[in-house]
This record gives sequence, C-alpha cells and structure tokens, in this order.
Amino acid sequence: MTQRYDVIVIGGGIVGHAIAYGLQRQRAHTAILDGGDTDFRASRGNFGLIWVQGKGVNCPPYSQLSCLASTRWPDFAQRLRTETGIDCGLSQPGGINFCLTSDALDSAIRNVSKLQQGNPDFHYEVWDNATLRQHVPEASHQIAGAIYSPMTAMSIRC
Repeated sequence: MTQRYDVIVIGGGIVGHAIAYGLQRQRAHTAILDGGDTDFRASRGNFGLIWVQGKGVNCPPYSQLSCLASTRWPDFAQRLRTETGIDCGLSQPGGINFCLTSDALDSAIRNVSKLQQGNPDFHYEVWDNATLRQHVPEASHQIAGAIYSPMTAMSIRC
C-alpha cells in the first residue's frame, strides 16, 4: 500500500510536531518521521523553555521570532487544551539572567539594549542586587544584579 503526503516532517520532537500541527491546520496531508528516544531533541536541550533574553543580539529577526513565539504560546497552549484535553502546563513567570559581576551585568545590559533597538517588542528590566533579592530572597548578596524579562515561558509539559 502506498501513502501519499503533501509534506513529510523529519523529526518528531516538539519542533517537528509543532510544524506538522501547523501544516495540518492548513489542511496539508502530513507525515512525521522520527528517530529513537535517545536522539537529542530541542525539548531536551531547552527543557521546555522559551527564553528571549540574549537571542538575536546580532540578528534582529531571530529576536523577533523568539518574542513572537513567547507571546503566541498562551493561545497555542489553550488551543491544544481545547483540541486534546491535555494541559501543557504553560507558565510565564518571566526569566531571570543572573549576572555575578558588574562587568557581566554591564555586558548583559548592552545586549538587551541592543535587542530592544532591533526589536521594540522585546521587554526587560535591569535589577540591581536589592531588587533581585526582593524577587529571589535566596539570591546571594554578592550577585551584581540580573536582567528580567516577563516574556520567558517556562514549565511546558506537552
């Protein structure tokens, strides 16, 4: 028996399935070819995290894509829940980039400032040690500060 598909997606991890899902929503007859359970996958490498800080410093379109993914996740997670009954466990508490030294904090500030220049949709806050410790009381007094972005999505359990 021969099967015919409009598109064959190579890789059945989170990225491959997301692509196949989008294609099927566009009515494309789609197949997924996947490797074994021990293959390295984006989900394993990113532990279910959409991180926007630091992405695309020298490539604004990549920063824009990261921010777009972050802002579209809630609707996508709700659609998956409606269609499948499965709660992905999406949480968007934001992400904190800890900077141990003042040099590291200065560098991080330059990077996020550059990100925002290339992508006005990118939002962040610079936290000094006192502000960081208000949010994370366990943080050491020796940490110079942090960059916080409310756009980071975490705890995805799809």
